[in-house]
Formats: sequence, C-alpha cells, structure tokens
Amino acid sequence: PLSPEDVKRLRVQLLELYTDTLKNWASQFKPGTRLCLCSPVWRTAKGWQPLGIVDLLPDLGYTLVQFTYADSKTLVYRRPNQFVGRQLLILTKQ
Repeated sequence: PLSPEDVKRLRVQLLELYTDTLKNWASQFKPGTRLCLCSPVWRTAKGWQPLGIVDLLPDLGYTLVQFTYADSKTLVYRRPNQFVGRQLLILTKQ
C-alpha cells in the first residue's frame, strides 16, 4: 500500500488538476449535460482513499448522479493487488 505521505502528495496535485478541468468544462457545458469521469482511489493501510472530488462537485457546478442499485460514492473499479483504482462518477452539469 502507498504511504499516507504519498497519498497526500498525489491528492493535492490531482485534486487541483481535476478541479481546474471541471471548472473549465462547466463554462462550456449546457445545464443538464452529463459526463462520465474516473477519479483515482489509492489503497493504503487504512483502506481505499478517494481523491475527494465528490465533496467539491456542488461548488464546481455539478451534481453526482445517484444510482438505484449501487452507491454512487463508492463505485470503484480495481484489479486484485492494484494500488490505484478508479472511482466511476457520472455527473450532471447544474
């Protein structure tokens, strides 16, 4: 598993990249536009740690689509023994 320091460093760098990208897209998309996004999650000694972009979505102009039979916040794709997985997100532009 990655160290907490490695995850913190990666999270800071990537959160800025994802935030800037979503802000840029928000200025180009019409309200109601849907998009799919993969966000990294890291395996640590304390379990899987997400990027944290979901909590920022309302401020960026997006809503997380809620699924009927799956928890949208914990939908993660990963392979066995993988250190980085992908949180699958479907967003709607507000």
